[in-house]
Amino acid sequence: MALKKKSARKQFHYLADGSYGDDIDQFFDMFFGSSRPPLMHADIGWHPAADMYETENNFVITIDLAGVSPKDISLILDKDSLLLRGMRKEPHCEEKRQYHKMEVPYGPFQRVFRLLTPVNGDSVHANYEEGFLTIRLEKRETPVRKRTTITIK
Repeated sequence: MALKKKSARKQFHYLADGSYGDDIDQFFDMFFGSSRPPLMHADIGWHPAADMYETENNFVITIDLAGVSPKDISLILDKDSLLLRGMRKEPHCEEKRQYHKMEVPYGPFQRVFRLLTPVNGDSVHANYEEGFLTIRLEKRETPVRKRTTITIK
């Protein structure tokens, strides 16, 4: 069986945290098909997709958290890192289901974002709208060595 040239030329994206994210899983799924049981994501956790950019005065992080309630999200700023934790709950259904494909991960998730420049922990804004969490962190000249819990609006 010959592979199509397009499908075999997957680009792997090396992430800032030193990992390849879900690219390796997708690579193996491309050849062998997904054989993961539906609840496996809940056992190992998952990593929501995120965009992180810098402006002159801020770091901005936008995270795709569709289907996650803001009350199930925790944000902690600790020195030069922002810790995101949370849980996407599986929808409750009374009838028995047989999935043909299950790509939406459920269960706990966690991400750590390393901040390359010191930020003002007293001036962090987090807004959850239409499934996206946007966090705006104001830069500062000197590092602050305190831990801050961030409230999501």
